[in-house]
This record gives sequence, C-alpha cells and structure tokens, in this order.
Amino acid sequence: MPQTSLTTPFHNYVPKAAEAYCVELWQQYGFRLKLANHRQSKWGDYRYRKSADGHEQHQISVNRTLPTEAFLLTYLHEVAHLIAFRKHGFRIRPHGAEWKACFRQLLQPVLDEPMVTEKVRIPLQRYAQNPKATVHADATLHQVLLRKQPTDGNIPLSSVAEQEQFMFQGRKFLKERVRRTRALCREVTSGKRYTIALSAYVTKAKRADA
Repeated sequence: MPQTSLTTPFHNYVPKAAEAYCVELWQQYGFRLKLANHRQSKWGDYRYRKSADGHEQHQISVNRTLPTEAFLLTYLHEVAHLIAFRKHGFRIRPHGAEWKACFRQLLQPVLDEPMVTEKVRIPLQRYAQNPKATVHADATLHQVLLRKQPTDGNIPLSSVAEQEQFMFQGRKFLKERVRRTRALCREVTSGKRYTIALSAYVTKAKRADA
C-alpha cells in the first residue's frame, strides 16, 4: 500500500491504520471525494453523472462528522457501489448480490490487518458475511461505530415491546410494530407516525403519564 502524508483527504477521518488503504482506493478508481456536513438522513452516498460530451464523473460523499471507524465503513460501502456499477452498470439492485460481493472484498483487508479496534472488528466480521444496505441493520455494530453507550434509564428501542410507550428526543411515542431495522411509532400528542431505528436509545414512559 502507498505511504500516506498529513495532506491526504482521509487524515483524521479514518483510523490511522486504514489511511493508506483509503488513499489507494481513491487513486485506483479516480472518483471525486466530498466531505459532507452532518446529514441526519444518511452517512454517505455514491453518484454517477455523464455529461453531454460523454465525460463520466463518479462522486462519493461521506459525512465528515462521523467517528473514524464509521467514516471508514461508510467510505468502503460507497466505493463498493462504484465498483459494482463499473462492473455491471444499471442492471443490478443497489444493495444486491453484486454490491455485497464488492463490499465483502473491500472489507477483508480491514479485518485481516486489522484496521479497526477489536470492539468493532468482532461485530463487523459477522456483518461482513452478509452486508445489509445500512449498518443500522446490526444494532451492535451500529452502536459501537457511533461510540454510544446507554445512559441511566436509556435502552435501545429494540428492547421496548410493541404497544408500549417511550420517550425519544423529548417526545412521547407508542411503538406500533417493527419493520426490519426500524419501528413504526406514533407520536402520542400529534398522532403522527414516524419510523425510528431500533438501535436508537429511548426512555420508557408510563401509560399513566399519557
């Protein structure tokens, strides 16, 4: 792998052990890298554009606010999209078998060297066997990537039973039903429905408080 310097775009954004690997992929595939501000809806994305004169541009963006290991996995997730697109074009599903194969291949050096802490590597090994569209699908991996620990009285939403009330971001919700990695929840005051990640930390609320 190439030697890196303090001037690479990845310095301080990925674990030091992974910086050379990230630079190597950036140079190999020649995409535009964008360090984005915090986005609530996503950690990163891959975009492909072709101009009228036939010029192709590949862009990968990653939220600069992510912890280093979360930044690394998001970056590799998006590079896998680029590689899958170059191999198969528009004929494939965004997170289908082709993307999974590319992502698994990109993750292997991260696990072998290793480039992440043991706390992340263990759940990442399990996740890498069958990568999902988002790490939110693996509550353990998601939590260690964000370096979040439960505080007094807080529990993951996955621990709240259906039809039970809870507090989240200062509002009271009723957990109605689970949809894969998220739960459909109704805000008690307004009656509006939202989907909330099962890995989100919430506080139980008593029905008597409604």
